[in-house]
Amino acid sequence: MAVLRTFADGETTVRTRSMIRRGQPARRLPYGDIHVAPGATERTLCGLDIGGLAEFVGSDAPFGGFPEERRCTACDKAVRYPTA
Repeated sequence: MAVLRTFADGETTVRTRSMIRRGQPARRLPYGDIHVAPGATERTLCGLDIGGLAEFVGSDAPFGGFPEERRCTACDKAVRYPTA
């Protein structure tokens, strides 16, 4: 399968006291279900338009790295059981 992009229903930010002391910016965190879309497509594997979702890029947000209960069931099934 192509490169997978990770999305969430939305996002929140967290900034701890130690982050403030060190001058670090707030960290973006996903909330809601976690979805996946291949490459440059405009829809997730479950059919959602990516325009209404928050994208999480980089190695810190791989779809498979999220707990199974957070991953969209349809996206998870599509990733685990790709069709030829």
